[in-house]
Order: sequence, then C-alpha cells, then structure tokens
Amino acid sequence: MKRAFCILLALATVALLGAQTITHGIALGWTWSGTGAATYNIYRATVAGAEAQPPYAAGVTGGTGPCVEGAASIPNPCWTDPAAVVGTEYFYTVTAVVGGIESVPSAEVHAQIALPNPVTNPQTAIH
Repeated sequence: MKRAFCILLALATVALLGAQTITHGIALGWTWSGTGAATYNIYRATVAGAEAQPPYAAGVTGGTGPCVEGAASIPNPCWTDPAAVVGTEYFYTVTAVVGGIESVPSAEVHAQIALPNPVTNPQTAIH
C-alpha cells in the first residue's frame, strides 16, 4: 500500500502562490492539492534554482489563518521568513510531507526586501 501512496503523493502538488515582503520578513503562501495532514519543508537560496537539502525550515504547519499585514493578506498555509536580510534576493520552493514522504518541489518564487530610500538631511548638505 505504501507504493500506491507514493504514486498519489507524486501526483499531488504544492502550488507556491507567491512571496511578499512584509515589515518583519518575507511571507510565502501556498496551496496543497493532496489529501492527508501535511507539514511543509521550505527551501531557500540566494541563487535561482539552488535550493537544496537540508530544508531551510522543516515541519512547517503553515498556521491556522492567513498571514496579514495592513491591507496585504497571504492565504493559508503561509510562513514568514524572519531572517531575510534587507537587500538580499531570496529564492524559495516548498514541498509537502505526508506520512514521511516528501512531494516534488513547488515552482520557485523569489522576493527581496528593498533597501530603504536614503533621506537627505538639508542641514548636513555641502553648499
């Protein structure tokens, strides 16, 4: 029966809906087309296509509600990368884990927390 389960899991997919920068990091939202209680593995890299084992975050449950900040809402399941560094572009994929078996990775998405705009102080400007 385990073999049939593997085939069904391979046909189910994680659809990573996107990455959005928020005040305290980068938030990811996705959907899972499979059945059964899944946990998720998050893979992160600073180069496109370079996500590799081990997962950056393993056993993520995705929470019980959408990640919300202001007017922005990211669907559940979602996860926030609290260690994203300003100015660094990150690439992410997500997999589902059901019964100890990991799905194929989602399509890759990327996000970057932008550098703040410099503020010009007129009192220190050179004339």
